[in-house]
Amino acid sequence: MTDSYVFPERWSDLRGRDPADERDRDRLEAELAREVATSHPLSGLRASAIAACSHCDDVIYELPDGGYAVVHLSWPKSAPDRPPWPVHKRVADWAALMSYIDDHEDA
Repeated sequence: MTDSYVFPERWSDLRGRDPADERDRDRLEAELAREVATSHPLSGLRASAIAACSHCDDVIYELPDGGYAVVHLSWPKSAPDRPPWPVHKRVADWAALMSYIDDHEDA
C-alpha cells in the first residue's frame, strides 16, 4: 500500500494514528467481524480497515495476503447467517484497488 496516496474526497482515510482514526478502524473491523458468517470468504481473516466511503457503506479492508476487500457493510440488527452478506469485492493489489476507487468515483 502506498502511504502517500490521498483518497478522493468521498473517502475517509483511516490509516492515520490519531484517536479518531483508531476508533473508526476498531468500529469498522468489529462490525465486519460481526456481520461475517463462518461460511463467508472473509471469515477468520484479519482485515484492517483503511478507508470508508461517506456516500455509501463501503469500507476498504487490507487483508493479510496483501490484497484488499471492498465490503458493503449492512449494519443489521443481528448478524446474517450465511453469505453473500456482507457483499464484498476482493482486489488483488494496490493497482486493482486504485482502479476500483476510480470506477467508484465515476458511479
